[in-house]
Amino acid sequence: MVGLLPRGVRLATTQPARDTADAVLAGKTAAALQLVVEELGLRRAILVAADEPESECEHIDLPLVRDGIEWAVLRVVGPNAAQRTANPSVRSLITRLVLDGMVADVGGTEADGDDRAAVAQVLADNSLELALQPIVELDSGRIVGVEALSRFPTNVKRSTEGWFALAGAAGLGVELEAAALRRAVAVIDDLREGVYLSVNVSPRALLSKELQEILGDIPLDGIVLEITEHARVADYEALADVLQPFRARGARVAVDDTGSGFASLRHVLRLEPEIVKLDSSLTHHIDSDAVLRALGYTLKAFAGAIGAETVAEGIENERELYALRFLGVPYGQGFFLHQALEVDPDTWPEQMRSAAPRIGDG
Repeated sequence: MVGLLPRGVRLATTQPARDTADAVLAGKTAAALQLVVEELGLRRAILVAADEPESECEHIDLPLVRDGIEWAVLRVVGPNAAQRTANPSVRSLITRLVLDGMVADVGGTEADGDDRAAVAQVLADNSLELALQPIVELDSGRIVGVEALSRFPTNVKRSTEGWFALAGAAGLGVELEAAALRRAVAVIDDLREGVYLSVNVSPRALLSKELQEILGDIPLDGIVLEITEHARVADYEALADVLQPFRARGARVAVDDTGSGFASLRHVLRLEPEIVKLDSSLTHHIDSDAVLRALGYTLKAFAGAIGAETVAEGIENERELYALRFLGVPYGQGFFLHQALEVDPDTWPEQMRSAAPRIGDG
């Protein structure tokens, strides 16, 4: 059975719902589990409830944890299962791949009235806040861009990703993305010269009238449109047609979360981005893991071959920073490099204009 609540979050100490297996395993999660099996040579990989009896076969149970929340338990079965999944980078990739599949599947289910009301209340109250995560040049520490991050009411224990998944399930995904984009582009005039604004957008939202109207009214030469590697793209040609006029006006495209799963680079090739962002699951422990360094170097070389810049996400310590510098990755972001800048009416835009580029004291 699946150890997963269909929407929202649960504490690690609570028992998972046991009635969502059919809905979840019918979609992207099933494909994700099959990839885990194929890539690691395991007999099978299944999502189980936390209290599921142990299998008699040789296996290992891996809790799938993100942001301190245990979403499910993954049971991998096969010869030497523990050894095959012992590498921290392998576990990180598995976690990201399967969780993204679960979120995608949940996002396609029907939300109840309370779920829709919660998202509608955020939209009605205009309670979506904004923070900006600096993107810096790794050699100099110079701020070259900022990524717009959405902040939701703190009285609800739900992650940002959870809010957007909930909005999608409630049929309000595009509306919530539009609200986040409006809040983000409002700060464009307050950014320092030469600093770009990176905004996260889904393919579905980009194809919508709402986002096209928002982007149609602003200068785009300082805008980067981030599209996740895991976002479903039903029609690449249609997406390219939508992006073309934005690019003609100066916007750049970034592929987010690159290297976070076992998926091919087809997504990157089809989108032809100007920026390739290395996922934090690749960045973490890259200093001590030869496999991650090889993957990072390969992706950086691949990005260079298609004329794209590389940005490493989630840099958490000096060792990771030095390893990425050694690999020739030019840009990065993460709390070790710089804290997120809160957009406070009392200190903005002075906070951005006076923010001294720095590395390691954030």
